[in-house]
Amino acid sequence: MTFRTDLLAVLALGLALRVTAADPVASYPFDGSDRATDSTGRLPDMALTRGAIEPGPALGGVRLDDAAFSTSRPVPLTHAFTVSVWFRPLAFGRKALGRDWPNGMVASSGSGYYDGWRLVVQEPDRFRLVFEIGRTNGSVSVTAPEGLSTSVWHHVAATWSPAGDAGLGHMRLYVDGRLEAESREAVAPALPPNAPLSIGYTDFGVGSLLMDVAEFAVFDQALDADAIAGRALAGDFAQNLATPDALADLQGRRAMLLE
Repeated sequence: MTFRTDLLAVLALGLALRVTAADPVASYPFDGSDRATDSTGRLPDMALTRGAIEPGPALGGVRLDDAAFSTSRPVPLTHAFTVSVWFRPLAFGRKALGRDWPNGMVASSGSGYYDGWRLVVQEPDRFRLVFEIGRTNGSVSVTAPEGLSTSVWHHVAATWSPAGDAGLGHMRLYVDGRLEAESREAVAPALPPNAPLSIGYTDFGVGSLLMDVAEFAVFDQALDADAIAGRALAGDFAQNLATPDALADLQGRRAMLLE
């Protein structure tokens, strides 16, 4: 990134060398076109299935509002998993305005409420990130206490990992490589999704987010904190829409990962 110092780059390389490599089962880079190809070749590609790409300089990705990229079929993640997204929130979208509880969808598998999982941004004045796992009687969730800086590229990751022999596990939510929230009690794994794997607006009771998306990855294991920090530090996206204060905050977060 443009604000990265030589010292941060060297320390980030050191952390990456200490982390055991974990290959995704799917990785989708977005380049501004209406299709995102899974670079691993394991899962279906994603195509623009709703709405249109927004005009404007996505600067390393694709800009979405009331639009979505989706796979051609559901992708079950009912055991240990990690999903990670590089995205830049810009504003609450057209489908978020006028709701009693404004929110915007980032990524989802199924509805994320009655099945599957989803990542949602809530509270227009704070842009707080929420990770939900669907349940028959409604989702369980964890919420980041701090809001996302708008116009800044963020790496977000959500995991579910089994704990013990009862079939339950723990939800964890990471922002820019740091653990921000985790479930206080063990929760069951996600129910099989009834809708495809998607990035962007899919409705299901959630509005849209005006955002740039650069990369979406799926893992069939719950990555540990070091692995997630390593992936967050490895991102290289231009931050030329961000304010100096937002850049300083992000640089501080990255430095804390290396302490």
